[in-house]
Amino acid sequence: MANAESKTRVLIAKPGLDGHDRGAKVIARSYRDAGFEVVYLGLHQSPEQIVNAAIQEDVDLVGLSCHSGAHMFLFQEVIKLLEQRGGGDIAVIGGGIIPRDDIPELKKAGVKGIDVGGLGGTSFSAVEYFRARSAGDKTRANIGQTFWNWGIPTPVSVVLANVGLPVIATGGLRSGLDVARAISVGASAGGMAGRLLPAALDGRERLSHELGMIVQELKAAMFLVGAKDISELAASRALITGRSKEWLDQLSE
Repeated sequence: MANAESKTRVLIAKPGLDGHDRGAKVIARSYRDAGFEVVYLGLHQSPEQIVNAAIQEDVDLVGLSCHSGAHMFLFQEVIKLLEQRGGGDIAVIGGGIIPRDDIPELKKAGVKGIDVGGLGGTSFSAVEYFRARSAGDKTRANIGQTFWNWGIPTPVSVVLANVGLPVIATGGLRSGLDVARAISVGASAGGMAGRLLPAALDGRERLSHELGMIVQELKAAMFLVGAKDISELAASRALITGRSKEWLDQLSE
């Protein structure tokens, strides 16, 4: 727990050519508002730049976000360079568009957790649609509109990504009840931007109030299923229905 005498120091960075930084900024600000000391490097950072900053700033944790598909090289390179520079005790967490088959290799490399962003939250195809439309690019706008709802539902993503690493479920989580659902199917934690970002932009007091409401919603869900703590919630039997069940049934065949 961070305190005034010895605050935990966190570095957040976007390695490689990935240009999507909204989520990373929300995470950085959330850490800061929670009392952590945060170093935010921003976009287009090389592994060497990230490691140099981590060593110089004496951080305790490095958070990486990558949506470009280059996570296997970038994450492992950061971990390797940290070990070479005497920073092997610095924890590394990562998130982005990460296929299930890559997660065991990332675990072997030393990654401490995975942020799984499933279908239900921000649609990057939709983002590209609006960007293309603003630029007058009808071809790209059509592609963005066509693939607006492309993706794997968040509950399915969590189940598939559960290979022994802590999993952070994101993508469509909007309440403490959604966090409870995510934990019940294998997530270690839940993340949400749509509800918290406006609160964070409005200031610490509103963000604290919104987080308190989410915690109360989570506690209510736990009470309703008879879970005394998070471990009991995680051990509860989840009933998966609808499209997510269809996905899992087909994948198990």
